[in-house]
Amino acid sequence: MINDLMVAITVLANGYDVNITVNGRDIGITGGKSESLKLFGENHSMVPVLPEDMKKLVCLKKGANEIFFKFRCRDIESKSDLIIELKTKEQFVTDECLISLKEHLDLGKENTVHKTFTLPIATL
Repeated sequence: MINDLMVAITVLANGYDVNITVNGRDIGITGGKSESLKLFGENHSMVPVLPEDMKKLVCLKKGANEIFFKFRCRDIESKSDLIIELKTKEQFVTDECLISLKEHLDLGKENTVHKTFTLPIATL
């Protein structure tokens, strides 16, 4: 369906505090663990049945989308990299990423990354 915009975001953030906003909306990722969420466009067929606490995941739009990643290393024991990937459902089949971010920070260091992505026509 043309209005069924959807993207999956996977965050592997052991040892990191993370905040992610998509088109100005905080999607509720906090870090410190592995998380995976689906993000939706406002006209997605699932939106009417989403529980209230998942409404923050309705953040995609046609055309350009902005995403901000803010993260900080908080665990000296963590030797892990921070890994964040965004994929459309078609990219799960081809194992491609819309956005792939891999970072390693020293304890207490923080970084902010801004990216813009346009959803592939197949996703629209």
